[in-house]
Amino acid sequence: MGGGEKNEVSDSSEEERVVCSPQIRHLMEVYQFYGSGVDGIVVVACSPQDSGKSLAAEYIMHGDHEFRPRRALKVSAVGTDDFAKDFGEQYLGGPEYGALTAKVLVNALKTTGQGIVRKAADEQKSCNEKDAIKLVAGKHTYVQNLPIKFRHTPLLVIDDFNVDSTANENFTRKLYTMAASAKIVVFILTKN
Repeated sequence: MGGGEKNEVSDSSEEERVVCSPQIRHLMEVYQFYGSGVDGIVVVACSPQDSGKSLAAEYIMHGDHEFRPRRALKVSAVGTDDFAKDFGEQYLGGPEYGALTAKVLVNALKTTGQGIVRKAADEQKSCNEKDAIKLVAGKHTYVQNLPIKFRHTPLLVIDDFNVDSTANENFTRKLYTMAASAKIVVFILTKN
């Protein structure tokens, strides 16, 4: 996947552009398919490290395309064998709150109120059209027609997730159920 590269544009500002890759096409097709459905889903995307999974997810979240999710959030799980516990320790006040991690992440995307969690999730996702990531090889090289009932389903991306850990496996079981009932799409990106 050609990584991000900066190109000059006519108004002297810089735009980020990426080269369309198999990872972008694959994740976009998966998101288009599940973003039209009525239930949420967890999708595990596995490919070698540094193959472009993270950039592909960022393109779905912030790209110049018609399928951008209504709300999206990306979190890193790099270097952790117990993502929920570590997330609880870093963001929820202590490792004992790790059991709430799946609920917090899902609620950040599904909530319809104007609470702080919703506001943070919207700010993470929102992007000015002129700042949207563009593909060097054309804006819509992968695109099918926008499905009539496409829902722009909220998207949660957990990047660099270790699926070989028992604690992480238990976390994903809980997340599967919550994502389905909350009608969100989750991409778990992993190298293993």
